[in-house]
Amino acid sequence: MKHLIWVVAVAGLVLLGVGAAAVLREVGGAGPTALLIAGALLALSPFLVDRLERLSVGSKGVELQLSLEIADKGAVGTARIVEESGLASAAESYAFVYSELDHDEAYADAKIHLQDALVDQAAGVARRRKFDAGEVRALFHVAPPMIRVLVLGLMEGDPSLADTETLASGIGGSQSGNEQYHALQVAKLRWLRLPDADRQRLRKIIDEDPHIPTDDDRKALAEEIRELG
Repeated sequence: MKHLIWVVAVAGLVLLGVGAAAVLREVGGAGPTALLIAGALLALSPFLVDRLERLSVGSKGVELQLSLEIADKGAVGTARIVEESGLASAAESYAFVYSELDHDEAYADAKIHLQDALVDQAAGVARRRKFDAGEVRALFHVAPPMIRVLVLGLMEGDPSLADTETLASGIGGSQSGNEQYHALQVAKLRWLRLPDADRQRLRKIIDEDPHIPTDDDRKALAEEIRELG
């Protein structure tokens, strides 16, 4: 059995290399992302058995650790939708891959690509399902980095979930460059519906942030927001 697991792991390494190369070459489509996820999970399969202890079986079936963590933060309704939609499973798989490749700079762009794909999936769920805005906003302020980005994905799908405090934290107090990027994206979508005073506050945060000018994508988004008035 152990021999078979390691054979699968070697196959996973091959897939991971092919997928990473495709992403780094900016090959379009879902194929490279699928290769990355499949390859990483297969490559890490010898360690996966231990991680399966993170699953718990309750009266309603299998609950992923991510859903439990969201519920523990007080966002019970959000946790239920995240679980029912399959978003929890995707996010947990992403978190597993990300943590195992955390210190390998060779896969930095690939990890961002995967996170963006997860944000897109969260946005799609928010377009189909109704979330409690107060619950989602409160979750953002107490959540760990990965869940904060996931929440911003929900807000991209339904900008009404966002408020000024969330945007101020996501832009001025971001825990990663990708979080700041998606916070700016949400701000752009929500901008014209914000009161003038809130727009002035956020514009000041954007103008004074030292990280935005260092990244072309974030810099471009900031300029688009300024042009909205």
